[in-house]
Amino acid sequence: MQPKYNPNPMALVGAPTTVPHPTANPARFHGSEPRPAKVVAQPEPVEALINPEALLAAMAKSWNKTDTNGSPTHYPTLDKHWLWQPGEVTAVTGWPGHGKSLAELNKMVTKAVYDEWKFGLFVPENMPLDKAGNILAQAYLGRTVNPKYRGSLKWAEYKAASEWVAAHFHFIDPRAAHSLKTLLPAVKKAKQFGIKGWLLDPWNDLESKLGDFSGMMSEQLRAQLGLVLDFTKDEQLCTIVCVHPSGDARNAKTLELKIPDQYSMEGGRMWPNRMDSICVWHRPMADDDPTDTNVDFYVKKMRNEPESGFKTPKEGVRITYERAILRYIDPILGMSPLDPKVVQRYRDSGGKTNMPPPEPSQANAFRALPKSDFDNDPASIRKPAF
Repeated sequence: MQPKYNPNPMALVGAPTTVPHPTANPARFHGSEPRPAKVVAQPEPVEALINPEALLAAMAKSWNKTDTNGSPTHYPTLDKHWLWQPGEVTAVTGWPGHGKSLAELNKMVTKAVYDEWKFGLFVPENMPLDKAGNILAQAYLGRTVNPKYRGSLKWAEYKAASEWVAAHFHFIDPRAAHSLKTLLPAVKKAKQFGIKGWLLDPWNDLESKLGDFSGMMSEQLRAQLGLVLDFTKDEQLCTIVCVHPSGDARNAKTLELKIPDQYSMEGGRMWPNRMDSICVWHRPMADDDPTDTNVDFYVKKMRNEPESGFKTPKEGVRITYERAILRYIDPILGMSPLDPKVVQRYRDSGGKTNMPPPEPSQANAFRALPKSDFDNDPASIRKPAF
């Protein structure tokens, strides 16, 4: 009877043995005859040490890069803390109904209007397709498309908005791409249409087999986030991932709704360990007054300061959702950055600012006053009596 091949390569190293090499011709092998084993060389170590020349080339490229800073959101309140940064992954969290998905989609519409960016969208919770498209169209129009309330909105206006949405947003079918193995190739394919960023909302809708990771959720999340991080850097995209919070929503003593943070995201502390930045959207008065639309924005983690932004103060920064126009109002602008007047101001400035002109300073105001008698004829002013 022919002996079985031992797959352990160490068994092939050393003295003669009767175990055949896997490439041996069985017809020529006779189990009773000793045969010298082939000495298996150890694999060459991976060339992990980076050549100093590569380091110097990378640093020279960085020095000559026009701008390593992130690209603005065009919300002045947010731009102080978070910027669109190619190659980075941002995790966004917030309680259900607090507007994290809507806020991120509005940010994308704003970026598309100002800078002609295009985005990929994997948004199972906002499907079917017409619902998702209408969310974007309404932010673009500043008007509802609901038949009950759309009033004087004409089909031609809606059709033009739909065509704008289709030109700037590329949807991924969640029924066809339901795991990272199918989703990431679809996002890469969307790059042929010129997308610069994409939204995965929510993370929790992705399918994965825990058994592939020894049954450990932490290992599963570590591996999955590693795939997303590597993909994002390789493709130089801006990736936004919406993640549900976990744990107790309310303070055990006061019963007040907690503000989610980087440690209360579903899946554990792997999120703050791996993400480039972590943001939170939270409606502070939602409990007391469900109709209140003030929204606080927090940056809880920022890996690359100052290029990508700065963490917000403890209380966050506030913008307001205006239901009548389905847009967010920035307090510094006093209106939505999608307001036509604000957009036109940006275009008139050659893409430099959407901010209103500054108020004249006290000194400038003083200089603008009409001339006094002394200015006109200093000699005509009487001298003091003493």
